[in-house]
Parts: sequence; C-alpha cells; structure tokens
Amino acid sequence: MDDNSAARLIKTRLLRAAGLTVVEAESGEQALEMVQTSLPSLVLLDVRLPDIDGIHVCQRIKKDARTRHVLVLQTSAVLLSSADRVQSLETGADSYITEPIAGPELVANVRALLRLSRAERSLREADRRKLEFIAILGHELRNPLAPIRNAIELTDPRYAASQDAIHAAWQTVGRHVDHLSRLVDDLRDVSSLAHGKLRLDFESIDVAANVATAIEINQPQLDTRRQSVTVKPLPRVSVWGDRVRMVQMLSNLVSNASRYSPHGTCINIHAEEGEGAVSIHVLDKGIGIATEDTARIFEPFVQSPRTEEAYSGGLGIGLALVRALAELHGGAVTAHSKGPGTGAEFTLTLPVFNGSVLRTGLPGASGVENVSRRSILVVDDDPDNAASLSMLLRTLGHEVHSVHTGRAALAFNSRNRFDVAIIDLGMPQPDGFEVARTIRASPFNAASLLIALTGHGQDEDFRASRMAGFDHHLVKPVDLKTLTELLAKVP
Repeated sequence: MDDNSAARLIKTRLLRAAGLTVVEAESGEQALEMVQTSLPSLVLLDVRLPDIDGIHVCQRIKKDARTRHVLVLQTSAVLLSSADRVQSLETGADSYITEPIAGPELVANVRALLRLSRAERSLREADRRKLEFIAILGHELRNPLAPIRNAIELTDPRYAASQDAIHAAWQTVGRHVDHLSRLVDDLRDVSSLAHGKLRLDFESIDVAANVATAIEINQPQLDTRRQSVTVKPLPRVSVWGDRVRMVQMLSNLVSNASRYSPHGTCINIHAEEGEGAVSIHVLDKGIGIATEDTARIFEPFVQSPRTEEAYSGGLGIGLALVRALAELHGGAVTAHSKGPGTGAEFTLTLPVFNGSVLRTGLPGASGVENVSRRSILVVDDDPDNAASLSMLLRTLGHEVHSVHTGRAALAFNSRNRFDVAIIDLGMPQPDGFEVARTIRASPFNAASLLIALTGHGQDEDFRASRMAGFDHHLVKPVDLKTLTELLAKVP
C-alpha cells in the first residue's frame, strides 16, 4: 500500500520477483477493504497516505478480530526518527523500515516476517488441536465409565442377577478396561516417541500371523458393528521388527477402517512382496478422505470429520503412531482415497527379513495358569488397588498380606518372610524404591521376587526400578496373565 505509483511499482516488482503474490492499494480505505476481502499474510504499508495515515490503518487492522493476525510492515521516507518508529510499533506494527531501502533488504524483511507468521499460525493450530484433543480425551475416558459402573451395579447381590447376567457384566468391564488401557498406552507411546525413548525388541516376524492377531484384537468392535474382514492369501514372508509394535500398527489400521466404515460393511486386507519390501493394504468402504487431508491425518490429534455412521472412539493419535512406528522399522505408511464417501486404502510398507523365519505363528490366548501357593506382600497406598489385587491373588490360592504405607511394608519385612512383594512406586516416603532397597538388604527376604507396580512406563522408569533392586516392572493396570506367569517362576 503506497500512494506513490512509482514506489509502489518498484516494490511490487521486487516482491513478485522473489516469488510472492502481491496486490496493490493506493489509499488507506482501499487497503482496509482489500485486507478484509483477501486476508493477506502481510501488508507493506506506507505511513504517509492521502486519506488515513498508515498508523491508523494499522490500528484498524489489528483491532479487527478477522484481521488482527495479518502482519504489518510499515515504511516511510519522511518519518525517520526513533520516536516515529516507536510510535508505529507501539500502535501495532510488526516492523518498521525507513526508505530508501535496498531491494534485497526489503525482500529479506518481508520473508523474515512471513516466517514469523507461519510459526505463529502453527502455534495457533497446535493450540486449537490441543484444546480439541483435551475435549476428546475427556469424552473418551468418560465413555467407558458408564458401562463399567452399570456392570458393577448389576453384580450387587441386592439385585439377585442371574449367573449369565453377572458373567456378561464381567465381560463388559473387561472390554472397557482394555479400551481404557489402550488409550493410556497410546498416550504413553506418543510421549515416548516425542522424546525418542520408545524401546523396540527386534526379531523375525511372520506377517500373516500378525495380521490375524490384529484382526482378533479388533473382533469385539467388528462384531458390534456387524463388520467382516476378508483377507486374501498372504505371502509367507517375514519382516525384522518389534512383534508388539507390528501388531499395534496393524491393529490401529484395522480399528481405523472399522471406525470410519458403516455397519455391515467389509474390510479387505491383502499384501504383496516386491523389491525387498512387503506392502500390507487395508481397504475400507467408509467415509473416505478429502485429497488435502491424506497427509494431514497422520499428524497427532487429527481426526477425519465424523458422520452419524462414524464410530465415535479414539483420540486421533492412532495413525500418528502407525507412521512413527513404521519409520522406526525402516518403512512407511500412506493413505489413498478418491474423496469423501469413497472409502480409503492404507498401505503399510516394511522391509522384508531375508534370514530364516523364526516365528511362523503366534500362540493362541491361554487361560490363567494354576500356580503353586506363594506368600505375597502387596504394598499400595491406594486401598482399593491393594484390596482388589489381594482378593484376586487369594482366589488363585496365594497367601496375601496387604499394607498401605512404606513404613508398614518395612515393619512387615522385619518380622516376616515372603516369596514375592508387589510394591507401588509412587507412595509417600518411604516410597517404593526405598522399600525395595531395604528388602534387598534385609536378612529374611533379600532373595524374594520384587515386582514394581506403577503408572509410569518410560525407559528411565525401568532403569530406576532395576537400580532399586526390582526384578520386574509392571505398568498399571496389571495384566493377570503376565502376573501369574511371573509368579509361576518363583521357586
């Protein structure tokens, strides 16, 4: 914006030669009108104008909610003093340069401000997505609580529910606790990835077996939505990676296909091998993806728009985890869709393992093992956690003692022997670490199995528990099968 046509022409040519899109205005009122209609990234604004001075033009731009994020670079060949620059900056200008100014310096100033603008937009978008994510997180964490509470009420003896009803209630609680655990695990994984602390245990992984496991994990959701999965014969090929993370990637893709597909539809899976890689394709007949969103959906906390058919679940981090895990395995994940309403195809590509196949299948789920009776000390400052875990262990035939403070645990340790201690780490002093160190130094129980119980599962948490003397580190909520397998190995 400059009322001097010659100066305006020179600036326009310089900026266009630098690859920028430029529109021109000759007066303050015309500039304000064009800012409202075109919402430019930046206004190069002369201070001395025939109708409104540039300072007031800047003030009006910055006071309008629609245009306040537009950058203003003020220029002047007359108002050159420090006081003039201060006045312009104090009234809202983002920068101020005096003329004459060399062309490269003008372009450099404009580009510097545009970089600032992009950074500011990114921060605003991140803040918006963060607020949306917090709202979704609250919704997703609260949703499973309703059926869990209903199921618990149903098992109350005063309702005299049938054994079939109580069994169904237990299954309901189990499903929703598993769902909550997966949400929390995803959040923890995002944090680990962001800090470069995710642990991977590489081995040879059979692709077909892991596809089958991923489908099995999602079977309750598929059954609820009356959806089926068709798997074309998969190549007998292995990849070199982390088995748990491989299943996680495939499970997230199947879950995503189910979530955004109508009830009663079919999800198709096939794979192909070529050029040292295997590509696993997951195709759905769901709401599809707009072309401009095919790359964006792999960003954390981004979700496709939900329709009435779209299942309301998830935090918008599943696909971001798939991309990050695929890259850690030396692979990639892509999305393709012809547009909204046409379904989508996700392709996970991973390098083929050329050595011998070490695992050709995965063991089926097994029930809880019967183990010999053990003497177990449970230490947890949350009475409900301690009581429920103690009752569970007693039903398995163990002798269980429960205390709620570190001091009580140390007192018990000084008078009694036990085979196993399951210790919460986050208690008030003495905390679980101090309790473990004291037990290891005691004459009675130095050889006991010590299991750390905590809500923290980062690498540094594992290291800290090992340094304190723990044999195992379990993250809440504890999987009963994992716990019974550990107890079965106690001499």
